[in-house]
Amino acid sequence: MHFARYWVDYAKRYGGSDKESYRTYDLLEAEWNNIEVTANWLWETAEVKGNNIRYKNAGRILNDLADTLKLFLWFVGRWDERIRLHTQAYHAARALKDWDKAGWHAYDVAWIYYNRIQTGDAAIWVDMCSDAWDREVSK
Repeated sequence: MHFARYWVDYAKRYGGSDKESYRTYDLLEAEWNNIEVTANWLWETAEVKGNNIRYKNAGRILNDLADTLKLFLWFVGRWDERIRLHTQAYHAARALKDWDKAGWHAYDVAWIYYNRIQTGDAAIWVDMCSDAWDREVSK
């Protein structure tokens, strides 16, 4: 798990969401293969099956990574990667019953589909977002 934490910390250091983050996106791009392998490893390690998650810590770290890379993936045009990562993070957050995060990940997927003018897919993810946030409010 230490190597995964290293790459999440790397992504946080050179990614993020402040207005100057774009200045270091080239460093994330240069290490994208390592970051993507980490995301896939976290997903596989979490072992999400429906609403169950075997390794919760891997799911939480995957959520951190998705949150951190959101703007990077948008601005460099890695939209397919953003869909994949946030879909996985959505399912992990849902299995963790972290409805707020699940809602945000669903929103992030919907946003890409909306911008691709794939309104049917966007509507599905908006509904998933709404469902997650309804669950958050009724906790």
